[in-house]
Amino acid sequence: MGKAKLENIAALLWQFRRRTGLKQEAVAEHLGVSQGYYSRLESGRLMPSTAVYNRITALVASPAFEDAAVRWRKAVRHSYSPVSMVVADRDTVRILEVSQGFRAMGGVYARLRTWDVLENILGEDFDRQAIKLRAMGAFDGALNLVRNIWVAGGAEQTAFFKAVTTVLPDENYKYVLYSQNVEISEQEYNSYAPDERITALER
Repeated sequence: MGKAKLENIAALLWQFRRRTGLKQEAVAEHLGVSQGYYSRLESGRLMPSTAVYNRITALVASPAFEDAAVRWRKAVRHSYSPVSMVVADRDTVRILEVSQGFRAMGGVYARLRTWDVLENILGEDFDRQAIKLRAMGAFDGALNLVRNIWVAGGAEQTAFFKAVTTVLPDENYKYVLYSQNVEISEQEYNSYAPDERITALER
């Protein structure tokens, strides 16, 4: 292993500890090495043996130490309810993850994929809500919890939803909006005045 490999191992270990919040002693224990040995690995002053290197790669890939954001995404992806995670990307809103529950609704929902731009896909009401959420600071962490009543519609299909949206800090995307949706009737949707369709529940 050369110098570049040594630096990669050191960076990998440092990022793992940063992501998990574990102290050096705890990681050393997981690897079966002393804290001093681990400290030299993380600082790039020591090349691990093949056995220790294999334990490092297994540890950092272990589902037990997955980043919370990765776990959230998996939960959304496999959910049977209409659930989504969206992020702001410059002047647009993109899907980070969408559930089986949404895709099972067919039509436009079945075609939603990670990193799709959502404007002009789910209809004018969704686009207006995305603009309002941005103006309220949801994508900047100014809100924690939002109730939104929205309609996804177009020529293909129309559906009405009530959602609770949680704003989650995310290391990669700054903030992610996680929305748990329930399909509602058009009558219930119309019972909300336009200015009641997005309400900050918690700032």
